[in-house]
Amino acid sequence: MNQILTVILMTILLSVFTNTLVFAEAPPSLSFELPEEDPEEDPEPDPEEETCEANITDDEVNPDAFNPSEGEDTTVKFTTNCDADIELIIVDSSDDTVITLVDDVETSAGDHEFDWDGTETDGDTVESGTYEYKITAKDIDSGDELDTEEGTITVTEEEDSDECNDPITDDKADPAGFNPGNGEETAIEFTLTCSVVIELNIIDSDDKIVVALIDNVEKSATDHSFSWYGTANNSSTGDSVESGTYQYQIIAKDIDSDEEIETEEGSINVIVIEEEDPEEDPEEDPEEDPEEDPEEDPDDEATEVLQNTDDGTTSETGPGVLIYGVFPALGILYNRKKRRKN
Repeated sequence: MNQILTVILMTILLSVFTNTLVFAEAPPSLSFELPEEDPEEDPEPDPEEETCEANITDDEVNPDAFNPSEGEDTTVKFTTNCDADIELIIVDSSDDTVITLVDDVETSAGDHEFDWDGTETDGDTVESGTYEYKITAKDIDSGDELDTEEGTITVTEEEDSDECNDPITDDKADPAGFNPGNGEETAIEFTLTCSVVIELNIIDSDDKIVVALIDNVEKSATDHSFSWYGTANNSSTGDSVESGTYQYQIIAKDIDSDEEIETEEGSINVIVIEEEDPEEDPEEDPEEDPEEDPEEDPDDEATEVLQNTDDGTTSETGPGVLIYGVFPALGILYNRKKRRKN
């Protein structure tokens, strides 16, 4: 019995001695009490994963004015410094949206270009005027607006700008008055700013067409001149119209639809005076006898002869001699004696 107790006691002592050695050699950090856990610390942020606040730079539109009716368009250019949702719209002078070119599309950092052809959302061409582009960069996650840039765009032509609204300019009649009876003529001159179909009429005071100088003929954009001879058939050998005031009427029509675009009119004065035949000498009146030379008085004739004889001349021949003076004087004396006898 004593031996059993001794073994048990020795076992207990050995156990206590062994445990004491173990705890004595253990590091101080080992204890029976569990250490308190420290709160988790956030890991250091990765610089590459930092949030980028987008900015828009170098925005421009090229060209800043264009004509959509001629197939032209314009390009809006800009640069972003980081990824962002981009919105690009075109607004009119009332700040109403005409068309949305980019609708909150996630766009990477870099240079960007977007074209506008001058149409609205429904595809119709906008009217001429001034418009603005608006570029907005938004945060990809929250949708918050980060930056906005704007610029001006000018549209130079209206929706129907391919149609020529006022094609006729500088119209006139030269001369404005003429006499077809003398072979004169006038020219109707005008300038076209675009190609159209032309009708050119001469009309009288009753608005009736006298002659059609051009009957629905397509004419190009340039200067034009057409003659009128003052006749109903516009022939230089035709019968002249009556004197009076006439009108030229120029009608411009659309080439495709044949609709009248513009009409211009002007006055022409026609004064018909026929050429007169050369004046003829009036016929002599048979009742009127030609004037007869009055009979010369013999006394006056003798006196003249005697005077010329003294000067050595006669009234008809110039140098005189006695032959031209003596014989006429003797003849006169003879005639006087004869008359006395009778």
